[in-house]
Order: sequence, then structure tokens, then C-alpha cells
Amino acid sequence: PIKPTTAFVTANCSGAACTQQDPLPTNQSINCIQVPSGLRAELVASELTPGPAPSLGYLMYISFDERGRVWAAEPRDYPAIANDPNPTNRITGGKGRILILEDTDGDGSLDNYKVFYDGLVMPTSLEVVNGGVIATVEPLVVFLPKSTTNPDTAGAPITLFSGMGSTGNTWDTHGGTNSITSGLDNWYYGHLGYNGGCSVNGVTCATGGVWRFRHTAIGSLTTTFQAFSTSGPANAHGVGQMEDGQIFQSGATGTPHNNHAIRRGVAAVNIQVNGTYYPITGDRYLWEGSTGMTNGQFTSNTTASSGHDFYTARLLPQKYWNTRSFVCEGASKLCNQDSMVINGSTWTAARMPGPVTSNIFASSDAWVAPIKVRTGPDGGLWVVDWHNYLFLHNPATPATNAAWNNALRTKTRTRLYRIVPDDGHTDPVLNLSNATTAQLVATLYHSNFVWRMQAQRLLIGKGYTAELGDSLQSILTNHKTVDAVGIDGAVIHAIWTLEGLNRFVVDSTRWAPILKSLLLHPAWGVRENVLKAMPRTATSAQAISDQCAADDPHAHVRLQAYVALAESPAATSGAVQGHYRATDTYSSSAFDAAGASKLAAATPANTRPTSCPDIQSTVALSHGSDLKNTQMANPMRFTMTRNGFELDHPYGKLSSGDLVVYDITGKAAFRSSYNSATEAWSTTTAKGLNMSVYFYSFHGTNGDKFEGRLLTNQEF
Repeated sequence: PIKPTTAFVTANCSGAACTQQDPLPTNQSINCIQVPSGLRAELVASELTPGPAPSLGYLMYISFDERGRVWAAEPRDYPAIANDPNPTNRITGGKGRILILEDTDGDGSLDNYKVFYDGLVMPTSLEVVNGGVIATVEPLVVFLPKSTTNPDTAGAPITLFSGMGSTGNTWDTHGGTNSITSGLDNWYYGHLGYNGGCSVNGVTCATGGVWRFRHTAIGSLTTTFQAFSTSGPANAHGVGQMEDGQIFQSGATGTPHNNHAIRRGVAAVNIQVNGTYYPITGDRYLWEGSTGMTNGQFTSNTTASSGHDFYTARLLPQKYWNTRSFVCEGASKLCNQDSMVINGSTWTAARMPGPVTSNIFASSDAWVAPIKVRTGPDGGLWVVDWHNYLFLHNPATPATNAAWNNALRTKTRTRLYRIVPDDGHTDPVLNLSNATTAQLVATLYHSNFVWRMQAQRLLIGKGYTAELGDSLQSILTNHKTVDAVGIDGAVIHAIWTLEGLNRFVVDSTRWAPILKSLLLHPAWGVRENVLKAMPRTATSAQAISDQCAADDPHAHVRLQAYVALAESPAATSGAVQGHYRATDTYSSSAFDAAGASKLAAATPANTRPTSCPDIQSTVALSHGSDLKNTQMANPMRFTMTRNGFELDHPYGKLSSGDLVVYDITGKAAFRSSYNSATEAWSTTTAKGLNMSVYFYSFHGTNGDKFEGRLLTNQEF
């Protein structure tokens, strides 16, 4: 339905241009959404979701906790902080809320929400951390600790950092600090919009740059703030992270929306081939009264790009895994997708062609305004819909930096979607709130990056024990797999769990030889992360030299070798210097920024010298292979299927006994008994296994005892 309105009556608006579509109810609006063939969009929350008044509205950013619950930032006072009763107090003077949304009956929809904290002035992003939540509230980064009496409510807020952008009420209020993201490397990353630069603890950062920090208040070993990349798109909103920890950022207005944030001290690199968007509706109102459209395609005014991220689970088809990036354009009612291809030590991001395949999410409902995508704990790709007809921040005329209060900017609606396979199935949602150390270590093998990150965070929060050290050492020394995106997730997260516990420094004698050996791991993502995590010592520098890491076959690994060598104080020997190879501009720039004066650049090399040790081979784990030859040392044979396995005859003579297969929560998923006289199992086939990791235990009548791990689904 179309109705007239006077809200757009300006110098740029008259007649039909001043009409708008009526808002649609949830059951009609979802029919206007398009997703790629083979997928479907499901509504999981909206303004109709029950909870305390006022109803849900203006959701901007989401995070997930160890129970799979959704935490959301709701900046209800956007766009004008002058609307607040006490705008100078950013922690208690606002209308912004931090919410917890729950699925209590397991049907996938969020049944209700509760308020964790109320009173922030425009919180733009949040992340769940040990003990509470961190949030960006310009010009602050704040920690909201869990209450000691009710962990679903907050105690007194703690300011972690200030000086993050402007405090002036006249600034364009959408351009603040945003997009806080938990880094694989135990740092927390974020963006700085164009509301001034930042000055934090003597560190300055430019508008559009990516910053990162650690803080003892949230369990880090030190309190440190850094400018990770010196610059980027000035109108910056969105930080994305690959499964190997590489950081990317999106830029909003008239700029490339896919940028690779290289490392501390280096500007972000535009990696985008074609920044064109392909909306599926012409019903939009763009900034400064301009449509910026030619034949249905944007030519310049990409005004609202935001929410950069990747798909980091395995529920959706393989083409989406880790190397398909997503950036939303709320004013155009879509989230686009770029295909990521390795280009030396950086990437090239190419737009998917044409309106049919270019978007992961698009709508012809004029009120839909997606602002952020994020991989969910159920394996789906979640989409935050700001759901406002007016997505803009500036007035059409005059063009100023003042926030635009307009009747079409409603705070009474919001939608939260997830994209799943068209048959509607999802992955199980775990509950790790009471998980043991062994269960958390097992979760490091999970196929979903969300759960691996949760397990890593919780293990660091538990603190170091001998049990944990032995378990993680077993992973690092025995696990030699490479998945479809070039990583070995369990090994990478074991590395960063130990780094977060400072074990590589306090117990270097034990771990230095293991890290050195991992520089030859078959997965390039492991080798890359070892170089990031190694302490900057003479021992590490020598290991890099001995393993020829600077001549690694993969340019992303070489880059990190250059950086590690440059940052190592003892990287001065001729042998170490000889391993520097400036193979491309990106590597050279990062090396120089890290302190290339510590090394002498040698002649570039294109091949790994024959004198270098070989990269290790992958250890297969599946399809009826002899599991006795893997790290799971046992005399049994499993033939893996997609969602289960079949038991074959064991190797050698196995006594009669009982086999139990159980999941990471300790629940038995399969049982069978072996009769040595008949050499047969009572039950031979397990079906319907829906987790990535299972464990088995066999106890025989003559004392035989075998235990091991099974990797199902795409893990094999």
C-alpha cells in the first residue's frame, strides 16, 4: 500500500517522490526477501518478541554467548544525543540498552528478551567476554560486568578507554566508534568512524582506522591499546574476521566497501574489484536527495555500507565458507556478497555478478534495512534488520553534520533473520556454561568458528592447569589436518588458548620446540598463526630461520614471517637476514612498518630452497581409513558417513566388550556390544549424529580399554 506523506517535502522532493510504502507486518515483509537458490530466510525476532517495555526496536549489532543466546545493542536515542536528558553522561544518560534474547523451547525462534543494561548513550556494538560485556559508546569503550546476584543483569559500568572520537553533540552521530569484534588472537578489534580521531593512552588513530585492545578488567594479561591500521575508508562501519584471524573492514559512502586491514602501522588496502550494488527495488531515499542510480545499479552514492563479516560455519554450502564476504547496504535493502580470492599476501574481492546472484539477502520491502550479518551458533547466517524507511542520518537540505530528526525514523520496529538451507535444518546449539575443561577442549574441534571462539574464551577464563596443558599439547603435536579453507581449527585455537594464558612466555622451554615444529604444519593457516603467536625472542627468530618460514610456499605465511622477524630483537644474524624475501608490495610494506631496519633485505626469491625442511603431510581421518594410523591410536575401524558411521570388524583380536560413543556434553549417542566369538557387533550403524565431534570408549572383558575421538560431517 502507498500513502502520501509530507515528510519529504524539500527542495528535492515533490509529487510522487514524496510518497512512501506503508509498513508491512512480519508475515508479509518476509515474503519480500530474496536469498540465493538453495537457501531460505527465517524470522527469529521482531518488535513482537515479548519482553519489557519499550518493545524491541533499532537493533544494531549482535553477539552470542556460551549458551547460544543473542546479545544485542539497541541505540534507541539515535540519531540525536541531544534528545537525551543528560547527554554528557554516556553511561547513564542515554536510552540505549543491552539486551539478551533467548530461545527457551529450542524451536530456533527467540521467545523473549530481557534487559541486561539500560542507560547508554547510543551503544553501537558489543561483544560477550568473560564476566560480562564490552560495548562501544562514543567516545568510550565500556565494560558492563555481570551482577554478582543476577548474571543476566549488569553491575556498575567500568570505562576501559576514552578518547574514541568526538564528544560534541553537533557531530553526525552515526560516525562514531563501532563494530567491536573478538579477535582470534585474544585482542578486541573495532572501527573508528569520521567523528574525529582518537587519542587513547598516548596512542592516536585516524578516522577509518581499525584499533584493537586488551584489558585486564576483562581477563587479558595486560592493558594495551593499539592503532592496528593507520587509515581506511573515512566513513567506516564494519569489521569482519576470517577463521584464520585476518581482519577486514567496510566503508560506507562512495568508497570501496571491502578493505583488508593489514596490521598495526599500515593503512588498510582496498581489495575490491567492483563496488557496484544491485538492489531489487527502486523504493529508496538516498543521502542529500540524490538517487545515484543508473539502470538500477549504484554508480557512486553507496551511502550506507556496513557490517562487514564472513560466513564461518559449515551448515551452508561450501562456497560460502570463510571466503565469501558480506557487507550490508541498508539504504538499498540488501547485503551483498564478494568472492574472496588469494592475491599474494592479500586478497582480491570480486562482486558476484548481476542482481540474481550478487546478494546474500535483499528485499523489496521499503522498510527493510539490513545493517549487520554474523554467523550464528546454529550455523545460520544471521542478519540484523534496522527496519526503518528512513535509513539516513543527514537532512537532504541543507547538507550539514546535524542529525536528522524525521517522522519516518521510527524506533518501534526491528527484525532479526537467519539464512539457512531451504529444508530449514540447522546445527545443534550447545550450552557450554558448565562445560568441563575436557568438554571445552573437545569444542576446539567444532566446525563452527563461533563455538571454537567460545571454547577458547572460556578455557582462558578458567586458567591454566596441567590437564589443560597436556590436552592442548596433544592437539598441537598430533593433529595434522587441513580443511577446505586451509586451516586446522583445533590447532589454531589451541595455539591462541595457550597464548592467552601466557604459556609461550612463562614456559618457553616446553612450548618453543612445539611452535617450531608447527611452522611445518600442513595447514597454511596454522603456520600463519604460529608466526603471529610466537614470542618475539631470539629463540623464535632462529626457529623461523631454521624452518625457512620466510620462504614458505604461501605468501600469507611469508608476510607473518617477515613481521615476526622484524619485531624480534635478536633478528640480526646473517642466517636470519638471508631469509627475508620481499615478494610483493603488501609484504614489503608490512615488513617495513614492523621495523625493517632490524633486517637486511635480500634478493627476492620465488621458490623455497631445496635445503629447507619439508612441509608436513596431512593425516587423513575418514572414509574407512585405518584410524590406527592417526592420532587416535586404536585397533578399531569406523567407516564415516555424513551424519554417522558404520562399525567394521576390529583389527586383530578384540575381546568381548561394550562401546559407547558420546557427545561433548557427555550424553551417550550410540551404544553397541562386541561378541568376540561371533566377531560381530550388536548394532553396526549410527545415524543422525549432528555434532562435529564425538568421543568413544570401549571396555573389554579381558581389560581392553580403547578411547578416541571421531570427527563427523565435514570435519573428516
